Amino acid sequence: MNQIIKKEALDCVIQQIKFYQLRITFEAIEDIHLSEYKGSAFRGCLGDAFRHEVCRFPKKKCEACPLEYDCEFAALFEAPLPAGHHLFGKYTHPPRPYLIIPMPGKETIIIAGNEFYFDLILIGSAIRLLSTLIRVFQLMGKLGIGTGYSKFKALRIEHFSPIVGFQPLPVFGLPFEIMPDQFIYQQIDSTLNLVFQHPIRFIKARKPYKDPPPFEMMIENLSRRMTLLAHLYCQADWVDTDRAFDLEGKVKIKMHQLEWKDWTRYSGTKEMNMCFDGHLGTISYEGELTPWLKMLQLGTWLHAGSTATFGLGKYTIVSD
Repeated sequence: MNQIIKKEALDCVIQQIKFYQLRITFEAIEDIHLSEYKGSAFRGCLGDAFRHEVCRFPKKKCEACPLEYDCEFAALFEAPLPAGHHLFGKYTHPPRPYLIIPMPGKETIIIAGNEFYFDLILIGSAIRLLSTLIRVFQLMGKLGIGTGYSKFKALRIEHFSPIVGFQPLPVFGLPFEIMPDQFIYQQIDSTLNLVFQHPIRFIKARKPYKDPPPFEMMIENLSRRMTLLAHLYCQADWVDTDRAFDLEGKVKIKMHQLEWKDWTRYSGTKEMNMCFDGHLGTISYEGELTPWLKMLQLGTWLHAGSTATFGLGKYTIVSD
C-alpha cells in the first residue's frame, strides 16, 4: 500500500513541473577553439558573464557571501538551501534550476563568421531571471569563450513549443511554458531502449557506478531529481522517494552496449577539478515498464544522473 500511495503522489508532483526552453544563437567574430563536449565551455562562459553582471562581491565565494540567499547568481548557479529548510543537510545542494544543452556535433573549432548555439532550460521560478539572462547573453561574447577567449556576438533568442518548435522570443512576454501533460507519450510493451547521448553518471556509496545501471537505479535517480525540482522551483508538495519503490527483479537489463567516457573539468566556482565521466551507448530493459513511462519521458527533457546541469545525462527513448 505504501508503494502505491508513494507512486500516486509522485505522479501528481511531477505533473506540476513546468519549464522553458530557450535557444541562444551567436556568431563567431574570431575562430573559437572548444573541447569536444561544448557544454562545459558554454556553462563556464555563461557563469562568468552572469557573475560579472550581478555580483557585488566578486572576490568572495558564494557560501561566504552575505548575499548568498538574495543573489541572482546564487539562485541559478548555487541554489543553496537555507539552514532552516526541512531538506537542509539531506539535500543542502539540490539540483540547479537550469540545464545547458550544447549544439550537437564533435567539431572543436568554430570558424569566424559561423553561427553556433546552445539551448538553456529554465525550471519553474528560474524564469524570473530571464531579463538578466538576456543581458548576460550579450555580455558573454565580449568576455570570450574557449582556450583563447575568442570573441563572438549574440544574434537571436528563440523559445520552444512542443507543438510548433522554435519561434522568436516575444519582446514583451514570456517563453512558452512546457509541462508534462503536453508530451506525446510513446507506447512501450515489455521492452524499453534507452540511448545515452551524453555521459550519464550515477553515484553509489559515493563512487561512480561503472556497471550497467539497473532499472531501479535509473528510476530512483529520476524520482529524486524530479521531486526536488518540482518542490523547490515549482511549488509542489514534497514527496520523499527514499525506499519508496520495490523494483528489484521486476525489470531486468535485457542487453546493453555501453562504454565509460572519462572526462574532467576545472570548476572556477569551486576552484577544483570535477569528474563528469559516465556511460554512453544503449541499454535495454524488460519487465513491468508502463508505470514509469511518464517519469522516463520527463527525463528525456530534464536529463538524469549527477551532472545534468551541464547537459550531461541526456538520453532518448528508442522503439524496437
